[in-house]
Amino acid sequence: MLAVLEIRRRMYWALTLFFGGEPPRELAEAFVSGRLAFPQVDPDHYPDLARGFLELRRFISGKADAAMLHKELIADYEKVLAPDTGCAPPRCESDWIADEMPDSELLKLESIYRVAGYEPRGEKVTMFRDDIAVELDFMHHLCMRSIEDRENLQKYVEEEILFLREHLLRWVPDFCDELIRRCSSRFYQAVARITKGFLLMDIEVAEKILSGEII
Repeated sequence: MLAVLEIRRRMYWALTLFFGGEPPRELAEAFVSGRLAFPQVDPDHYPDLARGFLELRRFISGKADAAMLHKELIADYEKVLAPDTGCAPPRCESDWIADEMPDSELLKLESIYRVAGYEPRGEKVTMFRDDIAVELDFMHHLCMRSIEDRENLQKYVEEEILFLREHLLRWVPDFCDELIRRCSSRFYQAVARITKGFLLMDIEVAEKILSGEII
């Protein structure tokens, strides 16, 4: 069980870094050192995730210099996700489901964060509360709490499932499909596939934890 919880935490940590601003040197070092390892997945059940992992491995393959890789990641970020590039699709939930997400829903989202003890930090402080990086970081927060406070594991997993259903899964898969369509970056195409595929897989994993299938 702990291994599964830790894999989920690490994945949300990585996804948050992918979208949370200019890629940090820490991410390049994790790739080069192999510290950020990706789980094996069944390509028949999770085609986007399996393809994304494969594309990312190919992108990283042969890159032994973290400093050079870091420069490459920054260059890709500036072409794809940096503000005003015109390449990336809108990155906030309300941009995708505006008719279903009035201001009251954004206030509700802030309340969800507050009740869970989550507060955006770093560059995420200046982001909208429904930005993809903030929502992914919130999932990382819940995963971290599920590891630190195992007595309340069920509560945290229930919150994770609810947040996936009511927020992330309602718009992030479409965001990822559009990002793949718009950008030519091998790195961010892989990131988009991994993000979409992982969210679709993770809700199944979370439900199995809750049902006792994963112990």
